[in-house]
Amino acid sequence: MASHDAPRSPSAALLEMAQAYRQSAILITACQLEVFTHLASGPLTADALAQRCQVPVRGLQRLLNACVVVDLLEKEGESYQNTPIAETFLVKGKPGYMGNFIAFGLEHYEAWGRLIQAIRDDRPTNPHSADALRTLPPERLRGYVEGLYDLGKRFAATIADLVDLSQTRRMLDVAGGSGIYAITFAQRQPQLQATVFDLPPI
Repeated sequence: MASHDAPRSPSAALLEMAQAYRQSAILITACQLEVFTHLASGPLTADALAQRCQVPVRGLQRLLNACVVVDLLEKEGESYQNTPIAETFLVKGKPGYMGNFIAFGLEHYEAWGRLIQAIRDDRPTNPHSADALRTLPPERLRGYVEGLYDLGKRFAATIADLVDLSQTRRMLDVAGGSGIYAITFAQRQPQLQATVFDLPPI
């Protein structure tokens, strides 16, 4: 918070916390529709975006305006364009892309909405708990692993900068998920042979 900003009242802070799910829903939905990727080539109107996203324009326009409010998009006249953060992290094909992880967050979002059930039943409601992974359809499992890849690539690069494996020939990555950590180390150390070990569905 900037020094000139007035401190929030306790009630305002609670309201912000209680309604934070709205921003999550805006971000996740826009990523699922690939809004930011469609805008990577330049500004578009809501009508043009609706055609590219293959959805009716009325609801999409409301989503786009909400993205403007949360600083993911800018609007000039009738056209929308990506803000720098959206252009860097939410456009498919760019090195910083996090859209797979964010879009797949819908299932986590739904699981958190059943937190009271998880507590009362004393069991997880997240479909990606170790016990539930075996029952996921292939396309959902693929989305989950792609999300792990997006999440891990930045951390993997940071860890690879800190850990010297120049004298190492073999590496075992236990619970390696998407394999992004092993991939990153192997790219930097050509002599390294990496084995990724995880649950069979992964």
